[in-house]
Amino acid sequence: MIEIERKYLVKTNDFLNEYNVKNDICQGYICSDIERTVRIRTKGNKGYLTIKGITKENEISRFEWEKEITLTEATALLQLCDKGVIKKTRYEVQAGNHV
Repeated sequence: MIEIERKYLVKTNDFLNEYNVKNDICQGYICSDIERTVRIRTKGNKGYLTIKGITKENEISRFEWEKEITLTEATALLQLCDKGVIKKTRYEVQAGNHV
Protein backbone atom coordinates (compact mmCIF):
# COMPACT_ATOMS: atom_id res chain seq x y z
CA MET A 1 0.00 0.00 0.00
CA ILE A 2 1.17 3.54 -0.69
CA GLU A 3 0.57 6.17 1.99
CA ILE A 4 0.12 9.87 1.28
CA GLU A 5 0.85 11.85 4.42
CA ARG A 6 -1.28 14.93 4.96
CA LYS A 7 -0.82 17.21 7.94
CA TYR A 8 -2.96 20.11 9.04
CA LEU A 9 -2.38 22.86 11.56
CA VAL A 10 -5.41 23.37 13.79
CA LYS A 11 -5.56 26.98 14.98
CA THR A 12 -8.53 26.81 17.40
CA ASN A 13 -10.23 24.31 19.68
CA ASP A 14 -13.58 24.65 17.87
CA PHE A 15 -13.27 21.06 16.64
CA LEU A 16 -13.87 19.86 20.21
CA ASN A 17 -17.55 20.73 19.71
CA GLU A 18 -17.71 18.98 16.32
CA TYR A 19 -15.72 15.73 16.45
CA ASN A 20 -17.36 12.37 15.71
CA VAL A 21 -14.75 10.01 17.13
CA LYS A 22 -12.05 10.43 19.79
CA ASN A 23 -9.16 7.93 19.94
CA ASP A 24 -6.48 7.73 22.59
CA ILE A 25 -3.30 6.48 20.93
CA CYS A 26 -0.05 5.21 22.38
CA GLN A 27 2.81 4.63 19.94
CA GLY A 28 6.51 4.02 19.77
CA TYR A 29 9.17 3.12 17.24
CA ILE A 30 11.24 -0.05 17.30
CA CYS A 31 13.22 1.22 14.30
CA SER A 32 13.27 4.80 13.07
CA ASP A 33 16.16 5.11 10.67
CA ILE A 34 16.10 7.04 7.38
CA GLU A 35 15.33 4.02 5.19
CA ARG A 36 12.41 2.59 7.19
CA THR A 37 10.38 2.89 10.35
CA VAL A 38 8.75 0.15 12.40
CA ARG A 39 5.97 1.51 14.60
CA ILE A 40 3.91 -0.12 17.32
CA ARG A 41 0.59 1.51 18.17
CA THR A 42 -2.35 0.91 20.48
CA LYS A 43 -5.67 2.51 19.71
CA GLY A 44 -8.62 1.60 21.89
CA ASN A 45 -8.48 -2.14 22.54
CA LYS A 46 -6.45 -2.95 19.40
CA GLY A 47 -2.78 -3.02 18.53
CA TYR A 48 -1.01 -2.35 15.24
CA LEU A 49 2.40 -3.12 13.77
CA THR A 50 3.29 -0.74 10.92
CA ILE A 51 6.31 -0.73 8.62
CA LYS A 52 6.95 2.37 6.49
CA GLY A 53 9.49 2.82 3.71
CA ILE A 54 11.52 5.86 2.82
CA THR A 55 9.88 9.09 1.68
CA LYS A 56 11.84 10.28 -1.32
CA GLU A 57 12.87 13.92 -1.57
CA ASN A 58 10.13 16.16 -2.99
CA GLU A 59 7.53 13.36 -2.73
CA ILE A 60 4.59 12.94 -0.36
CA SER A 61 4.00 9.20 -0.70
CA ARG A 62 5.75 6.13 0.63
CA PHE A 63 5.21 2.40 1.08
CA GLU A 64 3.28 1.42 4.21
CA TRP A 65 2.30 -2.01 5.53
CA GLU A 66 0.13 -2.43 8.62
CA LYS A 67 -1.09 -5.49 10.51
CA GLU A 68 -3.51 -5.60 13.42
CA ILE A 69 -2.03 -7.40 16.43
CA THR A 70 -3.46 -8.07 19.87
CA LEU A 71 -3.38 -5.41 22.55
CA THR A 72 -1.23 -7.74 24.66
CA GLU A 73 1.32 -8.10 21.83
CA ALA A 74 1.38 -4.35 21.18
CA THR A 75 1.80 -3.53 24.87
CA ALA A 76 4.75 -5.94 25.11
CA LEU A 77 6.36 -4.55 21.93
CA LEU A 78 6.01 -0.96 23.20
CA GLN A 79 8.52 -1.92 25.92
CA LEU A 80 11.13 -2.40 23.15
CA CYS A 81 10.76 1.07 21.64
CA ASP A 82 14.08 2.88 21.40
CA LYS A 83 13.11 6.49 22.14
CA GLY A 84 10.18 6.19 24.49
CA VAL A 85 6.46 6.19 23.83
CA ILE A 86 4.17 8.97 22.62
CA LYS A 87 0.63 9.34 23.96
CA LYS A 88 -1.80 11.43 21.94
CA THR A 89 -5.48 11.94 21.28
CA ARG A 90 -6.83 11.95 17.73
CA TYR A 91 -10.18 13.58 16.99
CA GLU A 92 -12.03 12.71 13.78
CA VAL A 93 -14.13 15.57 12.38
CA GLN A 94 -16.49 15.15 9.42
CA ALA A 95 -15.98 17.84 6.75
CA GLY A 96 -18.31 17.16 3.84
CA ASN A 97 -17.36 13.73 2.45
CA HIS A 98 -14.02 13.75 4.27
CA VAL A 99 -12.92 12.86 7.79
